[in-house]
Amino acid sequence: MPKKLLMLTTCIVNEENIQDLLRMVRSYRDDFSNCIHLILLQGDLSNFKSAISALELSTYIISVPNVISLSKARNIMFEHAISSGFLDLCEVIAFPDDDCWYPDNNLSDIFTLFEKNKTLDLLVCRYSASTQSLHQSKGQNLSLKQLVSYGSSATLFTRVSCLDKKNFFDESLGIGSPNNGGEDLDFALRVFKKSRHGIFFDHPLVGHSDKVVTKNYRYFQGSFRALRKNLFLHPLIPLFFIRKFLVGIYYVLRFGMPVRKFFSSPQKLKGFSNEK
Repeated sequence: MPKKLLMLTTCIVNEENIQDLLRMVRSYRDDFSNCIHLILLQGDLSNFKSAISALELSTYIISVPNVISLSKARNIMFEHAISSGFLDLCEVIAFPDDDCWYPDNNLSDIFTLFEKNKTLDLLVCRYSASTQSLHQSKGQNLSLKQLVSYGSSATLFTRVSCLDKKNFFDESLGIGSPNNGGEDLDFALRVFKKSRHGIFFDHPLVGHSDKVVTKNYRYFQGSFRALRKNLFLHPLIPLFFIRKFLVGIYYVLRFGMPVRKFFSSPQKLKGFSNEK
């Protein structure tokens, strides 16, 4: 039986987020059906029954009543994928944000690359509100620098065989965790270590609102911790750690980022805002 693509998405339920999620599902469902899309909805679902019914036509829905961290949500979905047998049916895994989308046939074409190249374990691309077709793009060997710079959850695709099933996402990292952000970088670095071959597309194959540069410092603490955590995973990571430290100094001087962001936070957070 042909293997599938497993997609894990979580969404804090409100009108804007649900509409974004519907847009994302509609962007691929007519062109690519060889996937299992598992969605974890967070919060009160009572006012969104119609939208959820529409989602259930092409996705699998699970839910939790309260808002939880991004990493916790992904770990719940991953455990569900294992217990339900979904993971056994899939060869590639992705983590699309609820507000991203896939232009043209890009999702299908990305999966086809994995099918044709059995040594391809990791694919990273860029994202933007102005997207580009994969057929107009040329891939290159993925470097660690490109992974660190562009390896966000929405633009990361990896072969299931490279996963650490006992340590999926670090729940001390990610939005809503003690250390905001960094969960995708930590995950990507560990996959990179195990991968045989990676490809990078220096083009926006995934649709997503563009970064707001002045808000990047909000995720500094998590990504800084992720680099420190994996400091000896690769000889070049110490260099990226030093560079990140210098970027942090810039954030302090330019945007007034608190110095405490250089230090990991041990406390647990009860909830978080869903800023996009």
